[in-house]
Amino acid sequence: MNSFRFNPLVFLRSNPRLNIVAVLVWMALIFAFSSIEGKDISSSEFDLSILFHFTEYAVLGALVYTLVGRGSNPFLYALALCVLYAASDEFHQYFVPGRSSELADVGIDFLGSFFGVFLSRRWGGI
Repeated sequence: MNSFRFNPLVFLRSNPRLNIVAVLVWMALIFAFSSIEGKDISSSEFDLSILFHFTEYAVLGALVYTLVGRGSNPFLYALALCVLYAASDEFHQYFVPGRSSELADVGIDFLGSFFGVFLSRRWGGI
C-alpha cells in the first residue's frame, strides 16, 4: 500500500520563493483583518478574538520558521519576527476606527507564534 503524505511545510521549505510569498500573503491577510473597523465586527466575532489572534499567528509562526529554519537559532528568529509583526499590527489597529491596541493581544500573538514555530519544528521536517 502506498501511503503518500503531503506535508505543506516540507513543500514550502523546498520552494523558498513560494515560502516567501506565503509569508507575505499571510501577513497581508493579518493586516487586512486588522483594518476592519470596529463597528463592522459583530459581537460573536469579538468573543472569538483570542482564538483568531492565536490561530493567525500560529500559522504565521509555522510559515516564518519554515522560511528561516536553515540558519542558526531559527526558533528565536522566527519568534522575534512574529512578535515584531504582532506589535506593528497592534500599532496599526490603534488608528483603525472602533478598534483598540492591546498589549495582551501581542501576548496572545506570541503564544500562537510559539505554538506554530514549535509545530513546524516538530513536524515540518526541519
